Amino acid sequence: MEYQDHVEPFLLLRELDQKSRERSGGLPAFHQEGQGWTGVLFNLRDNELLAAMGDIVEIAPMESLTIVPATRAWLLGVMNLRGSLLPVIDLEGYLFEKNLPGTDIRSRLLVVMDDGYQIGLLVRAVQGMKHYRKDDASMEIPELDSEIQDFTNGAYERQQSQYAVFDINKLLANERFRHIAA
Repeated sequence: MEYQDHVEPFLLLRELDQKSRERSGGLPAFHQEGQGWTGVLFNLRDNELLAAMGDIVEIAPMESLTIVPATRAWLLGVMNLRGSLLPVIDLEGYLFEKNLPGTDIRSRLLVVMDDGYQIGLLVRAVQGMKHYRKDDASMEIPELDSEIQDFTNGAYERQQSQYAVFDINKLLANERFRHIAA
């Protein structure tokens, strides 16, 4: 193919863009307020769970920690997150009473707010955001480890994939979660 004109590559790219848009099916469209739901898909052991995007302040990588003495094993310590002290909770350690064996490149902190304070919840991996329509909601919760079931609130299902919703507010309100002293 010979280069004939400066405009030709641009026209080819525009044509490719148009074809891609026509064949993609697009993203879910939420035309009215309250018709959609967005969650963060993450892993706890072998469980894939969603957390409401509105409950997550940010997703951050794990940084170096300062250990806090005389606390439960699942409180890994505190870290500096842009000048703020962030307590880091191993969510698997809390739920299953056995901390993650170590963090890897996929481990992330789900940063949440509790009474005006940020808390980092360490999870095995974050897979990304999932968008659902209101009618994708289901009260039928997929099979999960028993330790997680009390912290779920419904599920979302689409295209043969169903994920339980992990309710961050149930976790934060849990009496055992609020007592970190050993």
